[in-house]
Amino acid sequence: MITIAVTNQKGGTGKTTCSVNLAAALALAGKKTLLLDLDPQSHSTISLGIEKNSFTASMYDVLIGNISLPSTLLKTEINGLFVGPADINLAGVEFEFVTRPNRENVLKNVLTKIIDIDVCILDTPPNLGLLTINSLCASDYLIIPISVGFLPLEGLKRLLDVVELVKERLGAKTKLLGTVITFYDERTRLSKESTEEIQRFFKEKCFKTVIHRCVKIAEAPSHGETIFTYASKSRSAKEFKELGKEVLKYV
Repeated sequence: MITIAVTNQKGGTGKTTCSVNLAAALALAGKKTLLLDLDPQSHSTISLGIEKNSFTASMYDVLIGNISLPSTLLKTEINGLFVGPADINLAGVEFEFVTRPNRENVLKNVLTKIIDIDVCILDTPPNLGLLTINSLCASDYLIIPISVGFLPLEGLKRLLDVVELVKERLGAKTKLLGTVITFYDERTRLSKESTEEIQRFFKEKCFKTVIHRCVKIAEAPSHGETIFTYASKSRSAKEFKELGKEVLKYV
């Protein structure tokens, strides 16, 4: 199983949108895919049409050791895509982990219980707390969504520094698979200039696929659907299908 963490400590970069729709694209391409929602806001869970009160155990219960990961997994409307749901209790994990030995590798150990899955996508919280650190330690690869504009680039150096620190001090093996440019709008100079700067900085570590700003991709989560079931003919569906193909080169 290949594990990919999708992370950016800044909110509003399309992190959950990328996590959900990339996972769906990989499942539609024939890969048995698991999406773990590690954000207490549970946006990935909601985006897949799973009601908050429809499950009895979440990733919180898994991480504190109350239940095994396989027993919490839920099927989705997309064949081959499963989700480990989140709820607000996940916000308490940081406190639960304070005195726990080897707390940075809890998720990594949990994932050893998973079999018969090709790809696991980790949707991380929009911060650099213990849940994100756990995701970095548990992942083989890292994908960073970057929304166009100046401010998102400002915080990127800190994220990359933290990744290197986690690798150096905690022995994480994660590697940057690539950055994904999101909310691109070809009508604005800012989008074009920001994209050129990102591509110049990351070079081959920037995916060729660019996710454009689109009403359909913004609407889909409120309907509890991925872009593939909500608007299969949309530009966004085609873009995430292409992003999936790029990722499949590595998995």
